Order: sequence, then C-alpha cells, then structure tokens
Amino acid sequence: MRHSRPAQRRVLRASVSLGACLFVASGWAQVALPEVHVEAPAAAPAAESAVAEPGRPAALPSRRDGAATVYDAAGNGVDFGADNGGSNVLRTVSNLPSVDAPAIDPYGAANIPNGFKGIRVRGQLSQHGDSLSTVDGVPLAGVNPGVGAMFMIPNEDVARTTLHQGPIAPNVLSYFNSAGVIDAQIAWPKDKMGGEISQSVGSYHFLRTFARVDSGLLFNNTTKFFLSGAWSDADKWRGTGKSPDGKGDFTAGVETRPNESLDIKALVAHTQVDQNTYAALTYAQASNLAKYRFYDFSGIPVAGNTSNWYGYNRQSLNVWSAFTEIAWKINGDTTLTLKPYFFHEDGYYLDAASTTVARQWLIDHNFYGGVAELKTRAWTTDFTLGYWGGAGELPGPPTAQKQFNTNTSGGLSFLKWSMLAQETQPHLYNSIYAMADRRFDDLRVQGGLRYLWQTLAGINAMTPGAGALDVSYSAALAASTVNARNSVTPATVGTALPYLALAYDVTPDLTARVSYGVTYTGMALDLWPTYQSSAATLNAKGFNLNQLWHNLKPETDDVVDVGVDLKFTSPIGAGTFSPTLFYARNHNQNVSYDPGVGVAFAQTIGQSRTLGGQAMVRLEPSDILSFFAAIGYQNVAFVEDLPYWTGASPAVIAATKVKGKLVPDAPLWVSTLGAEARWNDFTLTPIVHIVSDRYGDAAHAQSVAGYATVDLRLAYRRPVDFGELEASVTVTNLFDAAYIGQISSNFYQSTSASAGIYYPGAPRAIVGKLAWRY
Repeated sequence: MRHSRPAQRRVLRASVSLGACLFVASGWAQVALPEVHVEAPAAAPAAESAVAEPGRPAALPSRRDGAATVYDAAGNGVDFGADNGGSNVLRTVSNLPSVDAPAIDPYGAANIPNGFKGIRVRGQLSQHGDSLSTVDGVPLAGVNPGVGAMFMIPNEDVARTTLHQGPIAPNVLSYFNSAGVIDAQIAWPKDKMGGEISQSVGSYHFLRTFARVDSGLLFNNTTKFFLSGAWSDADKWRGTGKSPDGKGDFTAGVETRPNESLDIKALVAHTQVDQNTYAALTYAQASNLAKYRFYDFSGIPVAGNTSNWYGYNRQSLNVWSAFTEIAWKINGDTTLTLKPYFFHEDGYYLDAASTTVARQWLIDHNFYGGVAELKTRAWTTDFTLGYWGGAGELPGPPTAQKQFNTNTSGGLSFLKWSMLAQETQPHLYNSIYAMADRRFDDLRVQGGLRYLWQTLAGINAMTPGAGALDVSYSAALAASTVNARNSVTPATVGTALPYLALAYDVTPDLTARVSYGVTYTGMALDLWPTYQSSAATLNAKGFNLNQLWHNLKPETDDVVDVGVDLKFTSPIGAGTFSPTLFYARNHNQNVSYDPGVGVAFAQTIGQSRTLGGQAMVRLEPSDILSFFAAIGYQNVAFVEDLPYWTGASPAVIAATKVKGKLVPDAPLWVSTLGAEARWNDFTLTPIVHIVSDRYGDAAHAQSVAGYATVDLRLAYRRPVDFGELEASVTVTNLFDAAYIGQISSNFYQSTSASAGIYYPGAPRAIVGKLAWRY
C-alpha cells in the first residue's frame, strides 16, 4: 500500500486526533454533560418534529448548534430550494451559505450526463456524480455518472436536509466530502394514521402528482409504515422534448420496535428518470444570450448534422435502493447500530459523438455495503466507534459505449463498440473511525480520526472481436479479447482524516468555535476513458496506463473554520448571527490538461488554497415577520503552476501558468436573502439569490457575468374538517433574468472556443400546488 501524504504530515495529523481523543476521554473535569446535539448522521428526527406549524411554512434555513459548521433546511424550505420540482437533494441546500447550485431548468429535474452535477460548496466542485450526499447517514451511491440518489426520494418524504461544511466529523460518512456532505433525513412513518395528496401544475406543461399514506401504529403499537408515490412530467423550456418525461417514484418505509431495546427501520425507494438532455453552449454562444438563450438541439434531424437532433440526445435511468437501520440499545449508555444498504442503477445516455454519429453509454451497476457503529458514554464523555465498508461497480469510469450512425429518419444503425472493458474488481472503500465528545463546563470538545482505504477498480480493456456487434454487453465481452497494455490492476491508497472542534460559551448568548479537519475527494478516474481514446499516442510517448493509474492520489484538504454564534435582541427584534471564517489548503486536485504530449489527460497534481468567510443571519422582528441572509465569500486560487514536459510549445507552457489565478466556475460571492411574512393563514416568502462574476477557464479568458434572481412564494394553509389544506403559488426567477447558471468545468479548464460547457439558467416559471394532509 502506498500513502497519499508525506510521512511527517500523516504523523502530525494522527497526533492531533489522538491528542484530542485522549484529552476529552481523560478525567480532568468530572462534570455532568448537558444534553447536546452532536453533528452526526444518527437516526433522523421524527417526521412530526420537522413539519412546520400551520401558517408557518418554515422556508427559511437555519444553522445547527454545535462546534462544527452545519446547516438545516426543513419544512417547505426543502421543496422551495428544489424549485418545487419534487426531488433534487442537491438543490434543497441551494439557499445555504457558500452554496452555488444553479438551476438549469425550472424544476430542478434536469440531469447533466457524466460526473458533474452542478453544485459547488465554498467554491469546491463535487466530483464523480452525487458522491457527497447520504440518506439518513447511509452513503448509498458513490462514483456515478448516472443520477445516483439525487432524484430518488420525493421531497415530501424528507423531514430535513442537513449540510455539513468545512471540517467534517469522522462519523459523518459519504464517499467524498471536500465539498461537504448533504444528508437527507427521512420522514419516517408517523404514530397516527394519516396521509397526503397533492397536485402541482406549472409552466412548460409541468404536472406532478404525489400521494402518501401512513399506517399509524399497528401490532400492539410496535410497528408503523408509510407508502408514497409520485409522477411528474414537463416540457423542456428551451428546444424540443421533455424533462422529466413521465418520472415515476415509489418509496416505502417501515419502523418496528419489538421491545425497548431494539429499533428497526427499513426503506425501499425506486425512481425511473427519463428525459431529453439540454444542450450546452459554447463560450461564444454564452456571451450572446440575447440570441442563444433558448438554443438547444434541433427539433428535426438535419442532413450533415443529424446527431444534433433532440431524439439522439436522451437519457433513461432506472434506480432502486434499499437500506436497513438496526439500533440495539445494549444498556442505558450504549447503542450498537447496523446499516446495510444496496443500490442499483441501469440505463443509458445517448448523445452526439460527431455530427452524424451518436454514442450510447450503457450504465448498469450496483453499490452495496454497510455501516456498523457503537455509541457509548464513559468518564462523562460520549464515544463513537465505527466501520464503513462498501463496493461500487463500474461505471464510472465508463466500460461500455456503442456508436451508431444517425440519419434524417431518426433511426440508428450500429457502427462499433467505441469503449469495451470489463471490471475485474469494483471500487472498494473501507473506513474505520472514532470520535469523542465532552463538555468541560463552558467548553465543548470534539475530536476523532477517520482512516480510509480507497481501492481503485481493476479494469481489463477489451479489443472487440468479429462477433462484438449490436449485441448485449456480456455477449460483446465474450466475443472480445483482453488488451493487457491498456488495462489496469486495482490500486489502494490510505488516507488519514483527523478532526478537532472546540466550542466555548463566552456568555449564554455568545459561543466561539474553531475546528480543524482533513477532507478528501476521489481520484482522477477520467484518466481511464481519455487514455482509451488516445492510447496509440500516449503509448507511443512511452506512457504506461497501469503505472499512471497507480500513481493517482486522492485530493485532500486541510481545513480550518473559526466562527461565533450570537443570539441578540435589538430594537427591531431578536435574532441570531453566525459568521465563519475558513481556510483550506487543497492538495492533489484533479487536473485534465496537456503537459506537452499532444493529449490532455487527468493527473492529480493541482494545488490550490481556499480563503473566505460566510455568515447566516436570522431576524425575527415579530411573530408575523422573519428575515434571513446567507452570505458567502470564497477565494479559490492556484498556488502553483502546472508542470510541463521538456520541449513543450510556448502555447502549452503559457497554459500551465496558473499560479495566483482563480479556479474556473468558482464565484467570489454567493448570497441569498429571504423573508417570511405571515398573516392569518397566509405566508409570503421572497428569496433573492446573487452570484458574482466567474471565469469558465483557468486562463481567465472566458469571463461570465454575475446574476441575481428573485423567487416568490405565496402559501395559504388552514385546518379543515378532515386534516389540513394548503394552496400555494410559486414564481421562480420572477424578473426572468437571462444568465449562465451551471458551468461544467473541472478544477482546470483550458480555453476552448468550441467546448460546450455553459448552461443558461432557468427562466421565469410559475407553479401552483394544492395539497391535503390528514
């Protein structure tokens, strides 16, 4: 096994963590520990506790108490953040500090193929799909070019969404956490029988129907369950086609307590995601939104450019997942929790490989594993010990891609297998962690260590044989032979992730906090497809793919947060103010570029630092009025130039000179301002979202203007004879601002006039919703 950091740094990190654990475990101060909330992915709060009071939709987010930097979105804030489209866990946190998750469609339902799903936290890009989110603390899906768990759980089945930023506690698990961790906490079955049904209708022929039923307590008050289903459909706002195209969801959850010591929960969820893909713009097009804002794939196949037809740019993904949480209370202080999980996804992406050739990327993979966690209390200290083991099958990176000739009739004729490979071992993840939490009077101390072993998959590149025609993936493999030179064997890397957080109550209304930790992101898996498509050139240059594969390193980030939480009373009302300053040194970031060999390929050699601050402010002038502001400043810049080969051209050398420049698609400022005005049974909620200028490339040749959008929601809620009725109207992008939202760029993006990586932001849309709950 090789290690990702120099020995001295590993020793320092381990010493900090060990010292913290010993410190909080010692008997220096025998004081009773008051009841506190530990930022951990423990069992989600009961659904009833997350439901807003009648007349108070609670769309405004809040900061969670504690030493770490953690925020919550709950109530209608989950749905409002996701643009009322019904399900998108990444969008639910879009109104939180330092989060940039732009909507490219009015309902947060569009999926961009490949590994970038369009969210940055503190300027850090979430890579490899929806790899930063969990469900009730369970890391269901990891390295994934599909939709993963992003659209899987309807918003109505989510009690709250929690965003962990900065230093991440060891018991907050996700596949990768450099951009934070987003945990969707399930609204588990209610004790009383009940249900909900709603109908939404909106712009671009949007329709969504949702229904849920809760059984209430059954079998001598030991067991309860819920069932829910949803269906949604909408036209694309630009171009031709649908997004989503009849998306169907099913969720079932059960909880049983056969005795006081045992609590068992289980969830099964399914979603079918079909849609026509949105086209990206080139920089020239993005610079002229007056002309190209509504540009998309063509409505009919055009001779000479048939693959630009919307029917050749489509996706279909079928997702199933199941997990169980078994909590055994061994005694009053000790609980053992087991969380086995399984996740399956299959389907395809269809897009253009050239002007007349379409590519079909086949996706069929499983993720599975489990978490075992022991929580106990000794010496007035709370301890957590745990293990997570998981496996993730390919893709990504891709293993099966077909190419087809296109025509003006909309048909496909098989051309070849452009990518054919066989997994010899899946990606493996093994993680052990320990954490301690203790109070010393006004001082709270948390410390711990997580150690992670990542094993990159083993992959055999295959040379298609004569029988590898338009057949199944398994049949094509059987008709092919192994290309040993372009294959890779599994590679394992160990990474230490220490954590230390302190919170000191200066006064009953003022708490100072500081935290340090190491976060990480997966390695540059896009090396694999790039090498396969350029193997002849790279092999001729003397490269060895297996050696490059084993030389990949995980990105690690040394992160420090310093902040305060202040409760105050002013002439205009009571409120809270929670500013946080942060710094991160980011090592071994994934950079795809040409060092002078004629091919751009992925290398984990990027070095940057993040410097910034953020704040959450809430003000309650009265019972009928609330305000909030979430403000974030993040300066993410390269601290070193990129290396280049001897003999590289002046143009290549110039492209490597990035020291001191901001990384692509990382705005300096991201701010959200909001309010709630409540009168009788009505609630009016305006939200203003502001994003500053960005660059689409590392050379800063492609500048993208900042933008501001305004969303407005009017809701009416009142009790009726059989439950509660809610009616709402939401307008997103009220003033129909034209802007560039998502930029699908990597940590490094070379200047390119032809690369389509820019997505116009969603236009104004109106949606009305009528819901009945009982």
